[in-house]
Amino acid sequence: MLLKVFLILFVFVVSSDEMVERFLQFAASDHPWRNRVVFLFLWITGCGVAMLLAFLRPMWLRVVLALPLSIAAMFSVIYRGTTDTVLNYSEFFAMWSSRGDWMSAVANYGQHALPGLGVGALLFVAIVLPGFAWRDSVLARAGLVLAYFAPLAAVAAMIDLKGGAAALGVPAPTKVLGMFSHVLYSEITNDFDRQRQSLDARPKPSGARPHVVLIVDESVRGDYLSINGQTADTTPFLRQQQDKLFNFGIASSGFDCSHYSNVVLRFGLPAGSMDKAVRTYPSIWAYAKNAGYRTSFVDAQRRHGQLTNFMTINETKLIDNFVQFSRVDAVERADDFVRKDEAAALEVSRLLKEETPQFIYMNKEGAHAPYEGKYPESETKFRPTMKLGQTLGEGVNRDELKNSYRNAVSWSVDHFFSVLLKDAKLANTVILYTSDHGQNLLEKGVVTHCGQSDPTHGVAVVPLFVVTENLALAAGLREAVRINFGKASHFNIYKTVIGWMGYEAKELPFSYDASLTEPLTGERKFYTGNLLSGETKSHVFSP
Repeated sequence: MLLKVFLILFVFVVSSDEMVERFLQFAASDHPWRNRVVFLFLWITGCGVAMLLAFLRPMWLRVVLALPLSIAAMFSVIYRGTTDTVLNYSEFFAMWSSRGDWMSAVANYGQHALPGLGVGALLFVAIVLPGFAWRDSVLARAGLVLAYFAPLAAVAAMIDLKGGAAALGVPAPTKVLGMFSHVLYSEITNDFDRQRQSLDARPKPSGARPHVVLIVDESVRGDYLSINGQTADTTPFLRQQQDKLFNFGIASSGFDCSHYSNVVLRFGLPAGSMDKAVRTYPSIWAYAKNAGYRTSFVDAQRRHGQLTNFMTINETKLIDNFVQFSRVDAVERADDFVRKDEAAALEVSRLLKEETPQFIYMNKEGAHAPYEGKYPESETKFRPTMKLGQTLGEGVNRDELKNSYRNAVSWSVDHFFSVLLKDAKLANTVILYTSDHGQNLLEKGVVTHCGQSDPTHGVAVVPLFVVTENLALAAGLREAVRINFGKASHFNIYKTVIGWMGYEAKELPFSYDASLTEPLTGERKFYTGNLLSGETKSHVFSP
């Protein structure tokens, strides 16, 4: 009996973070005693319920209720071991939003999972292990089940009322399950689109509008393109396209996470005032539809209709052509998998042959870690490389890591454009290319992106260039590159794109950051944190 109690208490303490520090911090809060009472309540009920649960008579009930607590403790320890930081709500929300990448996460960080698996297994065994069982009744069991959910509901409510920081210091199983409860609540209530405003603006009638393509790559770091100064020749094909390529150099991403950066790009959120705009601004699809475009979303990341990057059913109603490659399994280095972006390029080429003006937004598979599985072995240009299936962590040779990444970038960017531009008619087409974020290549910890409150600038370093042979647009872009090279960010893309659709800046009903054709100051910021809750942190971009 005492062994079970000791093991449960041990796991709750070992898996939790900053409990003493958090308790002491309440002395400087507005309501120190109230906060301490609530904090102690969460610790006492969290540990107490787990201990009472361990002595329930029905084995099946112990198993059912122990499993979530064990997984939550395991998750907290794995996160801390991988990132060397405390799990907070913003990062939990980010991971939930990127849950479609769980296989890549396992492949990258699997070696850090062992301590967490041990802690989770210990808690599970401590609760489920046969031993003394108190005489319970159906009523007592029902009461315990209600008590089981009480601290979880309390944490979820605190997050909703006070923000994600309210969960810090709480016992890890209670904290993780409470954060998960709040995420589910947010998804069920779906307040992302509830206040979304409609768009009445329409561009003035004009001649034939160009096809407009916005390509958002995955995990491509801008300074790893040789057209941006990378010493390794990763983009020889693009270097030969200078007559039609207008390169704005190194740009800053909006966020260090895919889903938030894509929201910035699809809704035109202005830097510094995103809190309200994220739920109210109309999407880029609305502008395209009002300008007479046929809209296409080419998604090379997800399958079977799965939505990602906070795309909702309401948003898809404005998309005429929704393309995914559901027959391609996510098997690293499998031929169909590494050629999925190639298939996406061919689909875009086909759409650009249409007479009706097309607006195409593409999410590429790109160069997401693990890098070795993102290009064919026959396309290995830079050696030595990491081994296929090798995880990131201690002992990884950084030169091998960088060579693997160079190969992935060269395939994802240079080869992709060699396919896309082979038959594309660019006289009436304009293509803007960027990436969702950059990469941390072991410069600071092992997390490649989206997981550090104070990350290295590499996570925000992205490419930004335009490809077109439209003479009218080319003249303006040539001047824009001259005055804005090395000064642009994601926040300058939206107004640029809708401008190509025919909208004049003075007639826009919403406030957007400057377009690429307007003089830019070069003072740029990128953000980390939770965009939807407003708990973001800005970072000066200094590549």
